[in-house]
Amino acid sequence: MSAQHTYFTIQRKMVAAMTDESWAGTPHASITYEASVKNLLGVLKEHNAAHADQHVTINSAMLKLIAEALGAAPKMNGHIRYHRRLISGRITLYDNVDVSVPVRFPSGLMIPVTLYGAEKMSMREIGAAMDDIMRRAANTNMEEAMFDVSIHDTFDELKHLHLVKAIGRLIGALIDHKRLRTLNRKERRQYRQIPENERLTRRDLKQGTITVSNVGAIYREWKGICTLLEIVPPQMACIAIGALRDNVITLTIAFDHRAMDVDDVFPLLRQMDELLASPDALRQMV
Repeated sequence: MSAQHTYFTIQRKMVAAMTDESWAGTPHASITYEASVKNLLGVLKEHNAAHADQHVTINSAMLKLIAEALGAAPKMNGHIRYHRRLISGRITLYDNVDVSVPVRFPSGLMIPVTLYGAEKMSMREIGAAMDDIMRRAANTNMEEAMFDVSIHDTFDELKHLHLVKAIGRLIGALIDHKRLRTLNRKERRQYRQIPENERLTRRDLKQGTITVSNVGAIYREWKGICTLLEIVPPQMACIAIGALRDNVITLTIAFDHRAMDVDDVFPLLRQMDELLASPDALRQMV
């Protein structure tokens, strides 16, 4: 019997670590929400016809709507620190909505990047920011960028006295260097000479306050809905945007049941209902 072994890439290791920690330590609860986007599609069609050079996609529009509606559900936009043995927790809520958006790059890698202050952006500005991310990604060595994030996260664990976890990360980092093709000293020096505004940096890949994943954009003909989501610790919520179907987009919302209950999520849905029902409100956000 023949067999072939493959080892996790840095990207796969990071995803594995986050999802394992999520399911091992975060009690999930989830709901779905069917968003009627008929008015939104009409507003986008109107805008895009009049401004061909400022095309707004449904993805940018939904990210803006969610960021705006989170103002009504502040508990969803925060981080949690919880000590299981002490049954002690701390919740940190943020004013800025820094949205982590998993992006599939031309190389095939799926990596979350963060849009900072998305609630202050228009739909057009969110679209422009996503375009800029793709532009800078072309100049980015993704393994180098993710390795930088991994090392930084390790020191963050040390800062919080998570010694066993930090030591494990360090050992894994050393193994990575042996198995993966990483930049040598000369290559790294040359790579660092690329201005930070021309490539993705640790700040772009740093975890935001909430994750919003547009799974519907991966397979637009998809006729189902997302049923399970991983909440990325220490975030307390995540949202998946489904595919557009009959003027409806289904959102799947998962939240940390230690930190909130479903009535903490409903204000987001009510705010989404109000915004989607008002073409004038939608036009103001474009």
